[in-house]
Amino acid sequence: MTAPLPTTDGLNRAIQRVHRSVLILLAGCAIVVWLSTAADASETTPRIYAWAATGLGGIAILTRPFRSVPIKNPKLVLARILISLIAAAGVGLTGVTAAVMGGPRTTALAYVLAGAIFALRPPARIKLPTTAESA
Repeated sequence: MTAPLPTTDGLNRAIQRVHRSVLILLAGCAIVVWLSTAADASETTPRIYAWAATGLGGIAILTRPFRSVPIKNPKLVLARILISLIAAAGVGLTGVTAAVMGGPRTTALAYVLAGAIFALRPPARIKLPTTAESA
């Protein structure tokens, strides 16, 4: 027996809080990068950060649910929304890691900006299917 999903209003508010938290985290990442990195850092960023940011960005894009598709499995849509937001936050955290490890500020800020772009659009609202739609 599985636990029932909360009401859609509560679920949508929770998703909005997660979305807002990710945006606040990314703003904090930008501040940390700006304060922790010298503007004239001439070192190049190791390729592992570029691969990590690219992979997380791909996950953020590919797991984002489409707004036009009807929702048949709300748990799957919720999981996709959360994975997308967490991956977008991961792109920003990759930028912080690159900055703290001595990479150039512009590259680290570009990673944080990419994470913010992936997370900027609010997630689609979840509307549970009625019994007629689910049959």
